[in-house]
Amino acid sequence: MVQDISSAFRTIRMVLLGTTMVFSVIVLTLGAAITVWTSGRIKGSSLHYPPYAVLAVAIAALTLVTVPLMLFFSIIRARAVVNMNAVEIVCTSVLWILWLATGSFTIMNFGRIGRISDCAVLVVPSIVANCHERKGMVAFEFLTWALLTTYNILLLTVVIRQQARGTPGIWTSYVTETDFGARGPPSSDAFASQPQLEQKVSPTLAPQDTPMLQLPRKPVLLHPMRPEPQL
Repeated sequence: MVQDISSAFRTIRMVLLGTTMVFSVIVLTLGAAITVWTSGRIKGSSLHYPPYAVLAVAIAALTLVTVPLMLFFSIIRARAVVNMNAVEIVCTSVLWILWLATGSFTIMNFGRIGRISDCAVLVVPSIVANCHERKGMVAFEFLTWALLTTYNILLLTVVIRQQARGTPGIWTSYVTETDFGARGPPSSDAFASQPQLEQKVSPTLAPQDTPMLQLPRKPVLLHPMRPEPQL
């Protein structure tokens, strides 16, 4: 059961981080396409390089540097600094905050370029394609945020649980080597609460304390002395 918890956690970790990498590639591609299209259509204006698309490309690139390193070292070199529980918690916390800010910033910029609920109302095919790209980028930004947040909360939960169980050095342990189902060392209070059995030792009797068996004495009959016959 203990091994099942640890193996299940590592499987979930691989799925979440692997999917995060795929979504980051999609956001990077869509952000680059939006940047190229906007810079080619609107030159010499404040929208030459749309800030929301540039930010999405930067955060996606940062994620594609951080997450593969975490996965690579967990497979090739288990005792890497980036695979410590505390380091992974910090890294994933920073990433999900950045992804949440990126998605929110992209939605805010939709007010400047028009809130379009249906891209089909646009006539120009290139504008329709750009509209779909923007909507797709927002969707994958929030999906990536959800994946990183899920893994961050999951890792933080199991680490805090092991710390509450008394597992030593849980924060500096490595993700691939930590036993997330261990019960922890037994506390001294557990030994103190157990009833102690008193060992009764039978007292040894010293030789002088050993009672002597006394045999009943037979009564001695004293016969009266017979007078000697006189000649």
